[in-house]
Amino acid sequence: MVIPITRETVGNLKLYLDLFHKSTNNDDFLIYTTHGGNRHKMSTDNVQGIIRKYTDMIRDSLKQISKENQEDLYAVLSPDERNKIKGQF
Repeated sequence: MVIPITRETVGNLKLYLDLFHKSTNNDDFLIYTTHGGNRHKMSTDNVQGIIRKYTDMIRDSLKQISKENQEDLYAVLSPDERNKIKGQF
């Protein structure tokens, strides 16, 4: 399966790999936890919880943007980004 990703995501992934995967061992888990100095596969529930946490933080931040600032926000967003947040204020 091939999943297309943006150039920005490629840059973020490269940074993550540079920070947390300095070795080129292809058997390492991409996302992992460390217990007793050993890497272990992170559970799907744990990954989902982390994603949910930061998604909620972003959503809460967007709700705090005042109506006056919405025009400024929309000016810097792409049309796709505008459609994604439409109606969330």
